[in-house]
Amino acid sequence: MSEIATLIPKPDAERIIGGYRNTESTDWNMIRTVVTPDFLRSVTDVTTRQQTIGGVDYGFVAVPLLDFKGTKIGSVVAVRNFSEFATQNMWALVRSISLAFIQGLILCGVMLILINSLFIHPEKENAEKRRQAALNKDADPGLIPGQSGDADD
Repeated sequence: MSEIATLIPKPDAERIIGGYRNTESTDWNMIRTVVTPDFLRSVTDVTTRQQTIGGVDYGFVAVPLLDFKGTKIGSVVAVRNFSEFATQNMWALVRSISLAFIQGLILCGVMLILINSLFIHPEKENAEKRRQAALNKDADPGLIPGQSGDADD
């Protein structure tokens, strides 16, 4: 463990991982599953990992703790539960899908208005003019849209 700190009482054997002593943790059982002796030995620089434990994603970062000579004397490990971020991602996805649906509805509405104003409404006006021309007995056949002024009798 340590040759320097001789006055510190011996830790519980359960709190020692890979020759290093766990001094503080909020959830020891979770830390024990994440931090293994192999992982502590492999930490030579700032290391980040993500792991799923019991269906919950955890992210953790390990920073080696060095003495003045550059010798590794321990590691600082921080672990964060990512379930909160997964919930935020789910709601962001729901919002995106909802907005895409609303944009599709708006686009359909604009297309219906354009089709109505460009094609259907002018056709209704032409049909009304034809009907008025057909009802008017004195009308010149050339005034009826769609017919030429040259009528072969």
